[in-house]
Amino acid sequence: LSPLVEPLHVELGKVGDDKNEFKYQSDITFKILAIVSSTMTAFLYISAEPIVKVVLGSQWTNYSNLFSYFILLTVPFVLISQSFRILMVSNKTKLIFIYEIISTAAIGLCLVFSFRLSLESFILVKFFAETLLAIGLYSFSYRSTTDANPITNITYLLGLTALNIFSLEWLGTLFSDITSPILLILSLIHISEPTRRYAIS
Repeated sequence: LSPLVEPLHVELGKVGDDKNEFKYQSDITFKILAIVSSTMTAFLYISAEPIVKVVLGSQWTNYSNLFSYFILLTVPFVLISQSFRILMVSNKTKLIFIYEIISTAAIGLCLVFSFRLSLESFILVKFFAETLLAIGLYSFSYRSTTDANPITNITYLLGLTALNIFSLEWLGTLFSDITSPILLILSLIHISEPTRRYAIS
């Protein structure tokens, strides 16, 4: 997402002096990021096993659910990156430093008290902690800069992500007999491997 975030945030910085225009550009930027990130998150979440099998090998497929949980961290990433840009444009960079200290301490405490949990639960605790902190940061930065309610944007991101995940899961169940693009790529790779080995020998 970083290559997409930077140009959008550059445009956001150009209208920092006009509160109404800043709010409009901020909302547009956030919605674009929400659409792209929610689609990407849902696809990678649902296709975790074949992706891990292609990239890392079949011996790692038992851990593909960890990849699914890690990919959910895209949600707080969008909220935090947007919040940091808003604070930078508003010349409130000290608040970024304060947030980093508070979030690191809070997530650290959550993880310390979660050390007895399984690795999957451990990652989920980290996801929920980061998401709550990111929502708090975005709510503060957006409201203090635009004097508007951030709930609409937050609900848009979370709702779109959940909707995309459930929709892809439903489609996967409905069309379970149809080979997914990832599995098709995987099958082509396995077919081509013996040919390459034969050509080399």
